[in-house]
Amino acid sequence: MVQGQRYRMPRCFIINTNKGLANEKKGRGLTRGLNTRKYTRKCGQKPKIVIPKGVNRPVGEHSSKHATEIGVLIRLETPMQVEGWKKIPNEKKEDLFRKLVEKLTYELEEPHVVHCIWKSFAKQYSCFRSNAHNYYSKMKKEGGVSLARQRVYDKLITRPDDWLWLCDFWETAKFK
Repeated sequence: MVQGQRYRMPRCFIINTNKGLANEKKGRGLTRGLNTRKYTRKCGQKPKIVIPKGVNRPVGEHSSKHATEIGVLIRLETPMQVEGWKKIPNEKKEDLFRKLVEKLTYELEEPHVVHCIWKSFAKQYSCFRSNAHNYYSKMKKEGGVSLARQRVYDKLITRPDDWLWLCDFWETAKFK
């Protein structure tokens, strides 16, 4: 072997219970919001999220942390066994809001900031459910409803009851 060159081992075929036989490499995994915690520990304060009036979305150095933290809360803590964001009890929504402002600093006295946060939660919830439904539809097309129910969406792997409820919901006349 020439100096400076590395010997590359061929990737082996692995069995992924969700996807079957595949020649894959492990990915980075699901986002957990670690950069926000690291920043808070290092700087001694929470990242400040700036939402200018008229723009109605986060801008600036820490704007991506807003979406990341909401996404983590949606994935891990938001009820899925409801028809949509509007059907989630207000107490649960307030709890999610509190958890978000425990991690990030906002100008909560500004009504447009609070409105933007709620819009972000609703939009991310909707996108999460849409992505889960697209995955379900793909699995259903490949092997029917029973296969789709067995192959839990990766982001709901820790919440199999929620996945089964969603699968049942997507088959109802009310959803279709």
